[in-house]
Amino acid sequence: MLTEKYDFRITDQMTIPLRPHWIANDSYREKCKMLVLNRSKGEIHKVDFSKVTDYIKEGDVICFNDSTIINHMFICKTRRNRLIK
Repeated sequence: MLTEKYDFRITDQMTIPLRPHWIANDSYREKCKMLVLNRSKGEIHKVDFSKVTDYIKEGDVICFNDSTIINHMFICKTRRNRLIK
């Protein structure tokens, strides 16, 4: 894997403070979402993160993104190499 692909220029407008006021309480955290991939069906679902234990079993790996960058867009390619935003 080429690490040069991950050399991003991140401005102050793209980051949030370490303790932003809008996630200081637990009510916001309860609204967190996650993407669940069903490989056998080729489906992706957006579900509440509180349901994470419904989707994992022994031996699974979970990757957490604890960065402070807010993703405004999710981009992927279709099998026909079309970009979807």
